[in-house]
Amino acid sequence: MSVIDKDSIRKKLDSGEFKSCDKPTGASAGWWQSFKRIQDEKENIIPFVICIQCKTILSYDAQKTGSKTLKLHHENSKIRPAIAPKITTHFTSQKYDKVSSEQKKKVLDSCVKFCACDMRSFNTINGRGFEALVQTLLDIGHSSTHQIKASDILSDSTTISRHVQSVAHDKRKNNL
Repeated sequence: MSVIDKDSIRKKLDSGEFKSCDKPTGASAGWWQSFKRIQDEKENIIPFVICIQCKTILSYDAQKTGSKTLKLHHENSKIRPAIAPKITTHFTSQKYDKVSSEQKKKVLDSCVKFCACDMRSFNTINGRGFEALVQTLLDIGHSSTHQIKASDILSDSTTISRHVQSVAHDKRKNNL
């Protein structure tokens, strides 16, 4: 079979050329109930699955990629609504000022640059952690009386890694 991308798979699923089928017979993890495997027109299983809840197509080949991505997707789907709102919907909430289309375009361009320059997945933008980071930066920018340079507010990766350890330690201590 030739190389196939997720957009082609979605089109073929929508047209009925491809169809979804049940999980592998040996799959016993509970999160498998959230996924269907995908069959091509000859009923061969292709190395992709579709999430039943949000309709996201994910790569899956037990021998090459394993199932960690599927498990993480399932866990994140339980936290987020079935169709996660785009990050821009949070800008138009009633308690926040509306954002102009020019401002949205600037954010879009910056997100593209972030993903492309740092080789990050586009799905990073949908993450709760990324959204929390952006909201914190917006809140700080709003409360500041002067412009802030990004390099002055962002911490080094080593500092972040050390802080993660102390935050995790504090969380564990509070849960005991």
